[in-house]
Amino acid sequence: MDQLKLGKSKVYSSRIIYGCMRLNDRNSSHEKVNADRLIKEVYNSGVNHFDLADIYGTGECESIFSKSLKNNSSFRDKIILTGKCGIVLKNQNRDTKYYDLSFDHIVKSVEGSLSRLRTDYLDFLLLHRPDYLLDPEEISRAFDSLKESGKVRYFGVSNFSVSQILMLEKYLNESLNVCQIEINLKNLESYTNGILDLCLQHNISPQAWSPLAVLNNVLNKNLSEIQYKNVIKELYIQSKKYGCDPEAILLAWLLKHPSKIFPVIGSTQISRIKKCISSLKVEYLKEDWYRILEKRNGIEVP
Repeated sequence: MDQLKLGKSKVYSSRIIYGCMRLNDRNSSHEKVNADRLIKEVYNSGVNHFDLADIYGTGECESIFSKSLKNNSSFRDKIILTGKCGIVLKNQNRDTKYYDLSFDHIVKSVEGSLSRLRTDYLDFLLLHRPDYLLDPEEISRAFDSLKESGKVRYFGVSNFSVSQILMLEKYLNESLNVCQIEINLKNLESYTNGILDLCLQHNISPQAWSPLAVLNNVLNKNLSEIQYKNVIKELYIQSKKYGCDPEAILLAWLLKHPSKIFPVIGSTQISRIKKCISSLKVEYLKEDWYRILEKRNGIEVP
């Protein structure tokens, strides 16, 4: 699989990233996913980048992933590990979910992730959600501390707006290399709100979470029933034209953007993962890109 450099870092990532949020899921037979086998199959398919967060499975997903690192001593040096922090979930002692990007929380979160993963460092740390009360000077101090201690190599953000990124960059000594945002046919805000333009301008690599959302058969306010049906119909028409699956068309649609979007996929089915990976071989036409946009919007472009 082709690899591209992430932002201004020296790290080269597979174009497809594997999201580990479902490593603690149970399948249809109520058996836990064989995470070690899944991770190995994903890696052997060409994916070298694994995305985690301190809240995934309330930390269990990181602990599960650590078993793959333990079972293969050389595996850590071959892969990229991204962690995320900043969301504080409800629990038996806390009745409010909130965001926390204070110095203490960022540092303690990373230390907790490293302990559960049983590794010495994260390749990337992303701020999971923008804390409405964030102090950019505290974040800068946290990044400097984590960098100097060798616990984090590079940094980025997730779900931040253009103005929030620009504000934060003014205070940081470390570059922002990654911006992870929702991008799919249900949510195309990034194409019009300036975030993908900013990524191009500032050499920040955009990562798309939930890139296959339109195939999940769940409607939302952004798509009417007729728009949804037209999109699905067009996906199958194009999948027949290109000789691939609808998953590959959806990702090829994202990969077409010049900002070089990295889709983050999270299926626990290796067959579906391979369908996604096959998108990299699709020589996708601009006309077909706009045809899907037209079906999605219900009208042609002006």
